[in-house]
Amino acid sequence: MNKKLKFTPLLSSSPYMEWTKEKGLVGYDEPGIAEYFRDYCGGSLWNLMPDWNKRIDRLIAGRESFYEFFMNTYGNLAHLMSDDGMQIITFAHKSPDIWADITSAFLHAGLKVTAVYSIQDTPPNGLKKGDYLTCMVLIILRKAKDGRTITHDEVINEAVQQVNILQDIEDCTYSKADYVQAAYSGAMKILTQADKLSDCLGIMKEVRDIATRLCKTA
Repeated sequence: MNKKLKFTPLLSSSPYMEWTKEKGLVGYDEPGIAEYFRDYCGGSLWNLMPDWNKRIDRLIAGRESFYEFFMNTYGNLAHLMSDDGMQIITFAHKSPDIWADITSAFLHAGLKVTAVYSIQDTPPNGLKKGDYLTCMVLIILRKAKDGRTITHDEVINEAVQQVNILQDIEDCTYSKADYVQAAYSGAMKILTQADKLSDCLGIMKEVRDIATRLCKTA
């Protein structure tokens, strides 16, 4: 069928680093989700989707990076969506490397982030200790028409604003990781509007440090 599929909107959950065995980032040697998925589904599903079988093999073998997988997946979705379409995805991660990867992937897939919302989905209950995420981020994506020149101050200001939004919410207890993640999402919102990206990881690390300092004074 040659007719292009159109949709408005699409809600999805993004692929995660744990789809591949990246021991240095994930920190364990267990098989990745992709391996379980492949073994559970067996041969019948791959007869219907032969390309996905090859993609998962490449992921498991490390021949396709998380960034490449992410960019190709959302690039395909951007191609299918209508010009006024919208994608809403959920995402949560503590690593500046991963936030830099998805920021670059969205930009190169032809998408820009127009809004981000930190939603607390696992409030602290006293049973779990440590600096863990209690929030997910809802990311609103639209097709990018033309990029623009952005400034370093714009990126930092939006990152700080997202931290302040969480700090202003009453009757909620957030971890330091939640504030840092909110800052990542704010930086991503501005960075995906750029006509080109440079040192995205360096910016995310700077945003992490700024958000960490803000948490100490909250």
